[in-house]
Amino acid sequence: MPTSKQVIKTSTKIALTTTIAASYVAKYGLSFTTGLAKTLYGGALNMANDFAPVNINFGTGNYLLNSAQDLADKGCDSLIKMQKYVRGRI
Repeated sequence: MPTSKQVIKTSTKIALTTTIAASYVAKYGLSFTTGLAKTLYGGALNMANDFAPVNINFGTGNYLLNSAQDLADKGCDSLIKMQKYVRGRI
């Protein structure tokens, strides 16, 4: 017969494993969304250049998208690392 401490420990590990899986899904979902945003941004930029050709490109849109993606990836990686550490300590 398992003790209440063992049940709590197992339940906590299962919950942490579930949150780790959810963090991975969020990370790759954000990556997919960022890729889609880059595609839509490129299409909008091409359409804008077709209507009003301007040879000025500051590159701020790509920079902001890449910076946001890097920040989200680092945040998700840190979160996953922390969750794995906590799961290992239980």
